[in-house]
Amino acid sequence: MTVTSHPMALLRSRLPAGSIDSRELVTLANGSRVRIGGLVVARQRPGTAGGVVFVLLEDEFGSST
Repeated sequence: MTVTSHPMALLRSRLPAGSIDSRELVTLANGSRVRIGGLVVARQRPGTAGGVVFVLLEDEFGSST
């Protein structure tokens, strides 16, 4: 199936106020708290990570880990 827009482009207006996109992540200081939306492209839960789950999110502008 092909679509004319990325699915996140269609949902962007429904995200909570203050949400950012993947382009804005590079402008923030390390350790900043953010609210971001995206499609989960990959999920990892390594046994050695102490219960931490790593996700790769994708929005209409790129990916973020």
